[in-house]
Amino acid sequence: MAHDPNWGKQLVKYEHEATLIKTYHGQVIPLALQTDEYTRAYVQTGARKDFDAALERRTARKESFFDRGNDVEMWATLDESVLAREVGGPEAMKAQLEHLLAMTNLPQFSIRIVPFKSGAHVGVDGPLQVLSLESRDIAYSGAQNGGRLIETPGEVRELPIMFDRIGAKALSEEGSREIIKQYLRSYE
Repeated sequence: MAHDPNWGKQLVKYEHEATLIKTYHGQVIPLALQTDEYTRAYVQTGARKDFDAALERRTARKESFFDRGNDVEMWATLDESVLAREVGGPEAMKAQLEHLLAMTNLPQFSIRIVPFKSGAHVGVDGPLQVLSLESRDIAYSGAQNGGRLIETPGEVRELPIMFDRIGAKALSEEGSREIIKQYLRSYE
């Protein structure tokens, strides 16, 4: 399978069409749930040649998600490490945790945390997304220097199973709110 250089543009198009996005990430808070400062810190870390353009693209992508209101839901399962890793300094991380906690109260979001104590799980292989479109599901599997858009039905069926297996290790939504609050208290 050759690497498709346009996978990113296609993924963004599918995100605009999706009614449900299931996402798992073990390293970073998903873009739709990031504050601008958190996003800025990650774009700076990427040492991009055109920082402003990269930041503008990510911000626009995030805003387009919220512009859809209740037309799209996100079920996000995150590894506890995204809460523990301080990104952008203490002030930025405190704001990010407050924002994440606020997102747990919105009806279009389900946010669950996989705690460190849950042990090994299939999410260690990297981030993934399953996007439910009107007529089919597609998936995305993240990797260093890019990812892979998955559209073949047989392969797509594997990723929701992986998402569910990771979710089986996660706390409930209420338990996840509590662990976010624990990390937030460390910034007070």
